[in-house]
Amino acid sequence: GDKVIFKGRTFTVGQLIAREEGRNSAPVHASVSGPVKAIEPYAAGGRKTTAIRIESDGKMERCADLKIPQPTNLDEFLQCVRESGVVGLGGAAFPVWAKLAAAQKSHIQTVLINGAECEPFITSDHRVMLECGDLIEKGIELLRRFLESEEYIIGIEKNKPDAIEQLTERFKDDPSVKVMPLESVYPQGAKQVLLYNATGKVVGPG
Repeated sequence: GDKVIFKGRTFTVGQLIAREEGRNSAPVHASVSGPVKAIEPYAAGGRKTTAIRIESDGKMERCADLKIPQPTNLDEFLQCVRESGVVGLGGAAFPVWAKLAAAQKSHIQTVLINGAECEPFITSDHRVMLECGDLIEKGIELLRRFLESEEYIIGIEKNKPDAIEQLTERFKDDPSVKVMPLESVYPQGAKQVLLYNATGKVVGPG
């Protein structure tokens, strides 16, 4: 019944189309404007999942309700991150709000910022660091404001010397941010490997 009602409905860019359920999920927003053509199985990463297929109308019309959130405390900040649908790009698409929610339980002293690619020859992190350094800086400022962490370590593999140079220059006057060159080995981007190579700490069992 829901599928029949949903089909044919028109959405705009950024409009919420599916809410999350549970800790390891995130809301989904329309990436194009246009009508829903189908709700159908879609192969992703070797498994099939249910997908909402929107046929682009070519207009890329922006959702009128979109606005920049203005959180004033940690709880509001986490709620904004949750509602945004932002997820990690390492493959598992783990919700970012669920990672940051640890700050509600105890103080997070050190934040690791993962600039190591998850696979050899991928360059997405590299290009972000080179072209969007201002967004990385703004992101750290948000974490500093709401998590109140004292230390921020940006781990970058040594085969990206230009990214290391640019971010080192950007944060040269901020002693709380450290750009850490790492060996270019697989799987440097895995969180446990990055944690050990950047801080010498090991994730305990469980």
